[in-house]
Amino acid sequence: MKTNKNDKAIIETTIKSALRVKTENTAIRGIVADAEKEMERTGRHWVVREIPINLIEVDIEYQRVPQNYEVVSINDEYDPDRVDVKVCSARKDENGVWHLYLIDGFHTLAVEILRGQQNIYVKLFVGLTQQREAQLFARQKKGVTNIRGNERYRAELVAGDEPAITIKAVLDKYGLTVKNNTSTVINRYKNINSIEELYRIVKRYKNEGKEALDYVLEMIEKANWGNGSKENKMAYTQRILGGLAGTYEICKDPIKKNLLLTYISHKTCEEFLAEAYGANRGDHYSDKVKNYCIDIANSCV
Repeated sequence: MKTNKNDKAIIETTIKSALRVKTENTAIRGIVADAEKEMERTGRHWVVREIPINLIEVDIEYQRVPQNYEVVSINDEYDPDRVDVKVCSARKDENGVWHLYLIDGFHTLAVEILRGQQNIYVKLFVGLTQQREAQLFARQKKGVTNIRGNERYRAELVAGDEPAITIKAVLDKYGLTVKNNTSTVINRYKNINSIEELYRIVKRYKNEGKEALDYVLEMIEKANWGNGSKENKMAYTQRILGGLAGTYEICKDPIKKNLLLTYISHKTCEEFLAEAYGANRGDHYSDKVKNYCIDIANSCV
């Protein structure tokens, strides 16, 4: 189910439905009573339950409201098998009325509502204070090790995911590998330690992702920047990969491509970067490289 960034009304209605105060207190009291019985029996402070989505609220005093574009992005890449069990809290208000507050996962909840899901699995706590909920929300990522780019790449190769397969095919063509060690000293000869930039290139150009990545690595190889010398140690870094990728469209013109290639072939990577950094061509290093390359390619006009 693809969404459109312009479907503001649908997305905003979806988000508002998650923020609305729920009044179905009889159903919530039943969920709480059942949860308390299990917690007393097991000695745990929580239970796992499948809860109707229309009973769940979000406390925006400690959570943030999703932006339209965030909901669109998550929905377009949504895979329910990857969704973690969310954390929920049954808490009474000042009038003694029970509410079910989602402690984390507002973005996921919005997508589930958008997709017409009726229920969601949660890890349910009973009787937490608002302060404790906020602590759990703020600390949810502490003690968690995020997956590294090269670890994700290896896993997606095994899974047969198209972007990873595309990247490997192009890397194999040029005899390249990705970072496969965890030392602080990175051997950049025939080794790319910026796997995330390869993903960005492939996804940015969509149906031409393979061709765009091939163009970038071809330019590096033909410029002899990938020879492992000290002067070319930056050849496979994000700034060079991303910068050259930004010239893919303009260099579909063979004259411009050849002009750029001729120029960079007479420079080491180190010399070229020094020139690219020498003028106000952007805030990010890869933008400086891209804009300098475009200036060179356009100099034939």
